[in-house]
Amino acid sequence: LKIKEAHESFKLCFKEGDRVLELGASPGGMSCYFNEKKMVVDAIDPGEMDISFKNIASIVHNKRSIQDYHPVPNTPYDWLCCDINLGPDFILPHLKRILEKIKLKKGAVITFKLKSDAFENVKMIKRMTNFIFAGI
Repeated sequence: LKIKEAHESFKLCFKEGDRVLELGASPGGMSCYFNEKKMVVDAIDPGEMDISFKNIASIVHNKRSIQDYHPVPNTPYDWLCCDINLGPDFILPHLKRILEKIKLKKGAVITFKLKSDAFENVKMIKRMTNFIFAGI
């Protein structure tokens, strides 16, 4: 799992009871990992979650796309995780809108789908870096 690799590689401080906003949650691999860590997950994805996650109280599936998801203002989350199989040009404006609404306490794990064109990837990474560090 990507989230397990990120957790271990970057020594992310996931704790029991942490609240996660997971964008691009289907089919539920990350949500399952967070559940194993006894974290609470708001799973956002228009797709179906694996049937085995449907009755887990700590995972709430909101069946919406990132563009249709509007969090309650000032909702506190410890973590934001985003693993949507769309390009950064589409995802970044929605991430910005969501991050401006919620109260993020600890950090974020975000994956992006990049093009096979190396030059375009360099330009996109520069844009993403500017986006990420704009609020610091």
